[in-house]
Amino acid sequence: MSKEISVYSKQTGAILRALDVPETYTPVDDDETGYLDGKHSDVTHYVPGGVLQERPKMSLSISGAFVSEIPAEAVVQINSSDLPVSVTEFSLAQSGIAAGSTVQVRVRLWPYQTENFELSVPEEENQ
Repeated sequence: MSKEISVYSKQTGAILRALDVPETYTPVDDDETGYLDGKHSDVTHYVPGGVLQERPKMSLSISGAFVSEIPAEAVVQINSSDLPVSVTEFSLAQSGIAAGSTVQVRVRLWPYQTENFELSVPEEENQ
């Protein structure tokens, strides 16, 4: 028989891994890591102060090819290239991306859930 556990960083609350271990296994907390019973997703959850919680979602505002309300410390990537640090809003039409183009956007900031989405520059915005 086995049981499921999740190992997390006590410093950040990040879930490091989820494991199947023998039923008789007894994990030991140390100064850096702790554990929880059950498998928990590092994408949607974290463990601040030893308590399992859902990672908050960013309240981005997306309107056409314009994104605002980006948290100040977030890393924003367009097609895997980072934008300058502390971008709190951007417009694809003003960034030199060709009209009619579609790009992949990723916004990440711990402990928020990473946001992945596509944006397209309408033909009429760059003319």
